[in-house]
Amino acid sequence: MKIIYISSEISPIAKVGGLADVSLGLSRAVQALGNEVSIILPKYKCLKNSYLEHLKLLDVEYKVKFGATTYTVKVWEAMLHGLKLYLIDASSPKSFFDSPTIYGQRNDSQRFAFFSLASLEFISKYHSDTELLHINEWHTALAAPLYKEKYRYKFDAKIMFTIHNMNYQGVTGASLLKKVGLDTDKYLPQCSHPGSPTKINLIKTGICFSDYINTVSPKYYEEIKVPKNGHGLESLVQENEKKFTGILNGIDYEIWNPKLDKSLNTNYSFDHLENKYAAKAYLREHLKMPQTNQVPIVTCICRLVPQKGIRMIKHAIECTLKSNGQFILFGSSPIPKIQSDFEKLAKKHADNPNAQFIFDSYNEELSHQVYAGADMLICPSIFEPCGLTQLIALQYGTIPIVRQTGGLADTIFDIENHEDSDKLGNGFSYLPPTQKAIEQTLHRAFKIYFKNPMLWKRTIQRGMNMDFSWKNSAEKYFEIYRKLTHK
Repeated sequence: MKIIYISSEISPIAKVGGLADVSLGLSRAVQALGNEVSIILPKYKCLKNSYLEHLKLLDVEYKVKFGATTYTVKVWEAMLHGLKLYLIDASSPKSFFDSPTIYGQRNDSQRFAFFSLASLEFISKYHSDTELLHINEWHTALAAPLYKEKYRYKFDAKIMFTIHNMNYQGVTGASLLKKVGLDTDKYLPQCSHPGSPTKINLIKTGICFSDYINTVSPKYYEEIKVPKNGHGLESLVQENEKKFTGILNGIDYEIWNPKLDKSLNTNYSFDHLENKYAAKAYLREHLKMPQTNQVPIVTCICRLVPQKGIRMIKHAIECTLKSNGQFILFGSSPIPKIQSDFEKLAKKHADNPNAQFIFDSYNEELSHQVYAGADMLICPSIFEPCGLTQLIALQYGTIPIVRQTGGLADTIFDIENHEDSDKLGNGFSYLPPTQKAIEQTLHRAFKIYFKNPMLWKRTIQRGMNMDFSWKNSAEKYFEIYRKLTHK
């Protein structure tokens, strides 16, 4: 089957969050099932081109009308981890993608609406044998009605839409419909934002016009059916349950694998954990932390946004240090107030070598070393559609401490409280989104780390033996693709 993914991110060349990892991992796994897979991405000015192979400008040029302006579009081709990548380059009369960041521009809704339109035009002209389009998040949701209105006569494909985070819905002015060539009177009723009839909601648009929709974990699908997590679209999700499901994300075990990982100074596996301890020593040396073997390293690796449980992260740092542990925070925030708060916290602990704050969140190699060297990883999210860090941590023998929500609840099972902990217990979990709850859970983890090393080792090995690779998830996606295209 010929499948094209349209995405605003792909790891490692254009990565802000988990969407980038999913775009890479899922497409690679679906390609491994014997399909012809391509990715379409904007040609951002900030792309990390060093990861690309065979980057070249194609002999492809076409026009796209957006509003009152007609743009000239060029297309670049490259290979990325065995995948064919097409980069949409709109440079005349002005560029849509020359900003220094992927997101955060005032015209983001216009940039990605244009990208969706230009992608469909490219497919219709040069890849009209495409059978399945897989679009992602609000950024590319507009491709669904655009295909139904303007392109279904040019090529015959079905559309799968993945919601990675219902919290970001892409609410913008209804004039965007006219700019991409859609009749506002016809499409506004179905695309309008709940409570704001003059605005459109792009996630809602994707749900209404796609052939099938999924969230990135089964638990999160259930959660967005209620107002707390549906953010106004819960009724729409329920109305469309026949074309909705939850499929758990996976991770790419060729990239995230301590046996093969070239970022590590020493490789290891579940039956040779002594090398994990060597990775821990190397990490301490690299970060100039005290080499105290009996002390655990706790880490948090995430974008520092409210969703991730900012108050609980700060409290976990203080609790870890008071319990004579070491803490590594790896991440940064796009929100100036939150970033400033963590920088103040780093300054407070500047003289404490047991506390390390790494705000260079794009240092992919160092993140691998932190996963390998840490003993515990905290994920105290208020909500979490899937979460990838806990899956990576399991693979690297780092025990997750998570709040029971979304994909965290689908993947981490408490070694003391889960009904089948002897077989499935792979971490620690708690429910209340409070500082007290994470403090109590950290104390439980520290107690077992110090008092029951055999149970700790079994928990590490159990987690490392679990299969959260993309293979299983990709087969579920492909089964939906086959049903949609009747193949």
